[in-house]
Formats: sequence, C-alpha cells, structure tokens
Amino acid sequence: MNSSSAQKSSAMGVSFAVAMFVCASLLGGCALNTSGNADEGSEDRVISSFEVSFDVLPDGSGIVFAGQGSESADLFLMHLDTQKIEQLTDTRDDEISPACSPDGRMVAYTGGPRGESQIAVREISGGTPRYVTPAGWRCGLPAWQNDGKALLFIRGMKLQPDAQGGYPSWVDWDYWKDSLQAGEASPSRLTTGLFAAAGQPCPGRAADEVFVACDLPGSTGASVCRIAPDWRKAPDVILRGEKGSNSLGISIIGYDLDVSVDGSVLAFAAYADLAWNIWTIRGDGSRAEQVTHRLRDLISNPRFVPGTRKLLYLVDPKRDEHPDLWEVDLDTGFERRLAPWDLFERPMEYRTTKRTKPRK
Repeated sequence: MNSSSAQKSSAMGVSFAVAMFVCASLLGGCALNTSGNADEGSEDRVISSFEVSFDVLPDGSGIVFAGQGSESADLFLMHLDTQKIEQLTDTRDDEISPACSPDGRMVAYTGGPRGESQIAVREISGGTPRYVTPAGWRCGLPAWQNDGKALLFIRGMKLQPDAQGGYPSWVDWDYWKDSLQAGEASPSRLTTGLFAAAGQPCPGRAADEVFVACDLPGSTGASVCRIAPDWRKAPDVILRGEKGSNSLGISIIGYDLDVSVDGSVLAFAAYADLAWNIWTIRGDGSRAEQVTHRLRDLISNPRFVPGTRKLLYLVDPKRDEHPDLWEVDLDTGFERRLAPWDLFERPMEYRTTKRTKPRK
C-alpha cells in the first residue's frame, strides 16, 4: 500500500502496554472501563487507545470501529477495498466495542451517557439505537449468536471500593443474554461466579458453543475456554496461559479472542519466547500454531476476515500505545500494514459519508 492510499485508511487501536495485556479490564477488543465514576472526563476529552475497538463485517468488505469523534468515541465504517470511511454515530456519549450481526445489517456496541455502559443495537445503514439493557447496569463486550437472534454480553454485578481511596471498580462479571424481542429489554442471567472476581471474560461468537478468554478462580493468568452448552457448568479449559502450564512456551494469553465463522478455529494473542504474537488453535484444543513472528512489537486483537484465510490484528512497534492495523495471510504467512494509528485518532478528517442523525 502506498502512502497516499494509507492516508485514506482507518480502523481502531487498543492499549498495548504489557500490564494491559494481563489486565482484562483494559486490553484489546475487551476494552471496558470498570470505574464507578459517573463523571469521567470533560466534553472535549480525547479518546484513549484502549477505548477503541473494531469488528469485521461478515462479508469481509469492511470494518466497523470506534474512533475519536467530535466530542467522544463514535462508530465508523471503513471499506477495505476503497479505504473510504463513513461515520455511523455522532453523539456526546461514548460508543465502543462494536460487534457486527451475522447478516451484516446491525451493529451492537457498548454505549450510553458518560459514566454508564449499556448495550445498544442499531442498523449499520442508520436509524435510532435500541438499548437492550436497563439504565444503570454496567455492561460490555456484546457478541451475537450465530443465528443473529440473541446477544450475549457481560455485566459487572458488584461495585468494589478502592483500597487506596480512588474510584470503586465493578467486579464479579457474569454473562447475560437478550433475545432481542420487541418491547422492553428482558435480559436473562447465564452464569454465576464462573470467572475470577476481577476478570472480564472476553467472548467469541456464540452458537451451541461459546469460547472465552478469561480468568478462572484460583488461576494466575488468562485461559482459553469453552462453555458449551450448559452455562451452569465450569468452563472447559482448552489452553492455560500460565507459565509452565502448556508445552507451547506460552506464559500469558491476551484477553482478546476471535472465532472463525464455522467455530472451528480460535485466534488469540499470546506471550511466548519473550515476544507477543498471534496464535491459532482448533476448538478441540489441537493444532496450536503461531501465525506471526514478531520479536519486539506488542501485538493484539486478532479478527478473522470472513470468506478468506486472513486475520486482521494490531501491532505497536514503538510500544507507545499507538498500534497500526495489520493483516496476515494464514496460508503464506505474508503480513502487511493496512493503516497507521495516527489516522485512527482522526477518522472524521477522512470520512466520506455520515450516516447519522443530527446531534441531540
């Protein structure tokens, strides 16, 4: 990609400090502010790198991502073939963690007035968002069932005081589900106490099986797990991300997991041999493979491109929390950069269309 084409590209970014790789509340596509502070930031604040996130359209044609809007985090669409950008939302609220529906018509995301995190759904082509969680809930990380008839999300169940006198944090995260029926939101609780109190489980898409990167009670690091299909049972561990717990040399697993459309392959970031890289593994725990071979870069947030044998992911070469968007071909191992981070902070300068209603 030449420099002029690259300057038309955009996507998203996340925080890449190693501490954030081992902190589920901050890393990757699993970004979610757990603070109980109801008045976070000013009207002219700048989006931080861990607040932005992206998902790939099911036809592989584009990316819906969270980027810096005029006053807060808004949602944008980038077409991968033309690198054109459309603005999808324009509000004073933050909209992050987008998840595209299996038919490509809808996007679910975390949003709401500052200090709240609700789950909303809206058409990508425009329209009014519908909140599927009650006001006052602290929710995040929506994931669609493969049939598009329901959404999974996590909810913090308890506000824990800070021992140092700072803002309290939401803990005891559990999975909930909303069947997207017309009328008032009616989410139901799926899990109770399956995960470590302070850890946020990060989901893959759901059908009869759900895969998560999560902290388990008593563990010292994240694991890749399967919950299928009985939510009341403890997760089946596919791969533990604890030093000495696997034969791959992986000592840390990032809280950013993606699942192929057919559910057969998982992609995740992991730390092994003193380097962060993207790995894949079969849903049954077989055929673990390292697909990138970086030595010093921080790397995260893999996303399968449907209909291809490619993954998108983020690379922070300077370790300054300014990652670039990259692509790897799973057959050839060829990697290329698609977009630089400095454009992710200024998507409005490169937008060509605005699918939004007037600001309220």
